[in-house]
Amino acid sequence: MRHVRNYFNGDPLSGTFQISGNGLSPAPAAPFVAIKGSRYHDGVYELLGDYMQGVCEGLPDETFEGYVYPLHPPLDFLILCREIAEYDAKNPAGAKMSESFGHYSYTRASNGNGGTVDWKSAYAHQLTAYRRMFSEVF
Repeated sequence: MRHVRNYFNGDPLSGTFQISGNGLSPAPAAPFVAIKGSRYHDGVYELLGDYMQGVCEGLPDETFEGYVYPLHPPLDFLILCREIAEYDAKNPAGAKMSESFGHYSYTRASNGNGGTVDWKSAYAHQLTAYRRMFSEVF
């Protein structure tokens, strides 16, 4: 979502929110949320009910005045994100361009600069449909 500058956000909820044990209260009915105004938890999280998955684990509980944006990315975008994550795992930055031994060899796609094709280049065309041309997202 950050790369395409599109968080598929709805109208923000403002007020007092509590995060306790990775649970958000009150939590909007949305698959993802963006939190703004928190001391420790600003960012985007996937929601399962009111439970926030992601990097919030291990952060302190807090009550804060701020905004919670419900995010509703379309299913085809989420499927594309899963494909990108799989591609990135198989083609890490700095990976060898080619290797061979015995009867085995392989060569990765190159970007013309001698490096491997990263996910941003490999999926640029598919991501264009979701791209927003302004920087302020929520």
